[in-house]
Amino acid sequence: MRFSSLRCFFLCRATMGALVGLLVLLLLACPATAADQLGWIWSPEHAMGAVPRTACHFRKEFTVLSPQRGSLFAAAEDRYELFVNGRRVGAGGGRATLTEHDISRFLVSGRNLVAFRVTNTHGSTAGLAARIEVRDRNRQIHRYVTDDSWMTHLNPLPFWFTPLYNDARWDMAQLLGYWEPIGSTGESLARLQAPQAQQIPGRFPRELESAGSESASPRPLEIAGTEGTSLGRVPARVTVADEDQAPSPAAVPAPQDPDPEQDPEQELPFRVAAEFEVESLLDHELTDSLLALDFNEFGHIIASREGGELLLIHQTDDPQQPLKVRVYGDQVRDCRGILCLNGDVYVTGDGPEGRGLYRLQDQSRDGRLDHVETLLVLPAEDAETGPQGVALGTDGFLYVLVGSQTQLPSEVSASSPYRMSERDRADGPRRVPGGALLRMDVHGRQVQVVAGGLRDATSAVFNLQGDGFTVERRVPDLSGWTGAQAPALHHLVTGGEYGWRHDAGAWPEFYLDRLPGILDTTQSFPAGMAVYQHYAFPADYHDTLFI
Repeated sequence: MRFSSLRCFFLCRATMGALVGLLVLLLLACPATAADQLGWIWSPEHAMGAVPRTACHFRKEFTVLSPQRGSLFAAAEDRYELFVNGRRVGAGGGRATLTEHDISRFLVSGRNLVAFRVTNTHGSTAGLAARIEVRDRNRQIHRYVTDDSWMTHLNPLPFWFTPLYNDARWDMAQLLGYWEPIGSTGESLARLQAPQAQQIPGRFPRELESAGSESASPRPLEIAGTEGTSLGRVPARVTVADEDQAPSPAAVPAPQDPDPEQDPEQELPFRVAAEFEVESLLDHELTDSLLALDFNEFGHIIASREGGELLLIHQTDDPQQPLKVRVYGDQVRDCRGILCLNGDVYVTGDGPEGRGLYRLQDQSRDGRLDHVETLLVLPAEDAETGPQGVALGTDGFLYVLVGSQTQLPSEVSASSPYRMSERDRADGPRRVPGGALLRMDVHGRQVQVVAGGLRDATSAVFNLQGDGFTVERRVPDLSGWTGAQAPALHHLVTGGEYGWRHDAGAWPEFYLDRLPGILDTTQSFPAGMAVYQHYAFPADYHDTLFI
C-alpha cells in the first residue's frame, strides 16, 4: 500500500513535469500577439510596393513618469534618422536586423516624443519598424511598438521633430504588415492588408483636412502681378539650429548649482550653448530701451529707441570706447520696424503724417538722415496695434506686419490673395480683421494683403527658399473655447487665415478655415527672430531660423 502510494506520487510528479514542459513548448511555439509585434508602417499616401524615392516622417508621443533607462530598436528600408524630444539621437538603415539606440539621457518625466525621418533611396518598397522600451523608477517596463497609431507626414513644416510641434493635421500611419528578422521564416515580412483608417477623437478625417492640411508638394504663392515668388512654399529644410538636427546633447551644458561666491550681477540671465559666445557691446545707459535694429551696407547698426529717435551705432579706433552711439534721425520716432536697403532706411513708426511706413535718406551725405518720404499712412489706436516689422522678401517686395487695430490704406488692391468675409467687412472696408501681412513694392505701390488674422505679430523673416515666418503672441480666448494659449510660430502662406479677431479672440485650432501654429514657443514672448544668411557660422547653421 505504501509502495503504491509512493509510485502514484512519482507518477503524478512525472506527469506534472511533462505537462509543464509541454506548456512551455506550446508557449514558445505560439506566435506573438499583434500588440507585441513590430508593425511595418509607412504613409497612407503610397500604396504597398509603389513607394517613390522620398522621405516619410513619423511621430509617436508617450508618457512615462520618472524614466530611469530607455532603449529603442529600429529597422527601416532604406535609411532613417532618429530624434527624441527634439534632439538627434542617431541614424541607421536596413530591415534585416534591429539597431539598438540608448535613449536614456534624452527622456524626461512626463510626455516624450520619438520622431523618425525614413528615406527610400532605391526600389519601390519602404517602411519602418521600431520598439521603444522604457523602465521607470518602480522598475516597470513600458513598451511601445510601431502600429497605425503613429502619426506620419511626407512634407512636414519646420520643427516637426520637437514635442511642441502641432501634428493635428498629420495622417495615421498605414500598417503594411509585421516585421520579422531575415531568415526567421524565409520571408522578412508577414504581409497583410492595411486596416481601415480609424477616426481619433479630436482629429479630422482626411477628406475634411485636405483644404487646410500641410501641402503634399511645394507650390509658390499666386499673387497678381508677381510671377515666381516663393513665399508660402512648404520649407525644403528644417531650420532650428541646424538642418533637421538639434545640437548634440553634449553641446548643451547641464545646469549647474550657482556659486555662492559669484557676484549675482555678473551672472548671465540665460544659458549659452557650447558652440556660441555672448558678448556685451553696449550698456543700456547709452541706448535706453531699443525696439528694433538692422545693419546697413557699411555694417553699422541702425536702432530705434522706444518712443524716441533712430540711433547710429558704429565702430571707432578708440580701444577704450570701441563703439559709438549717436542720433541718426528724428523725423520718425518710436520705430517698430527697420529695414536698411540700398542706402535707404525703411521704417514703421510715428512720422510727419502719423503712424505709417516711411523711407528715410541721407541726401546731403553728412551721416544724418535728412529726407523723409511717406510711403503708406497706417493709422492705429496705439503703437502696439499699429504697423510693426518690415522685411524684404526673396521676390524683391516689401512685407509689413500691421496690428489688429490698423486701418488699411485706400491703395490696397482688390486682387489681394487674402479675402475678408462679409462679417469682417461689417467692421469697415478699411479695417483688416486682426493683424495682417501687407506686401508692396519699394515705392509703397501695388499694396496687397497677403495673410490675416494675426495677433501681436511684431516681425517677419524669410529664408533663402522664400518661406516667411512670424511669431504671434497668443492671448486668452474671449469666446471661451480654447483658453489661454502660448506664443506660436507661424509659417506665413498666401491667403493664410490665422484665426484672430479683435472682438472675439482666437478661433479654436480645429476650425477648418484657420491655420494652426507650427510651434509653441513656451509661455514667454520671443523678443526677436532672424534667419542667418552669412558664412561666419558653420555650414549647418546657414539659412537657419533663430528665435
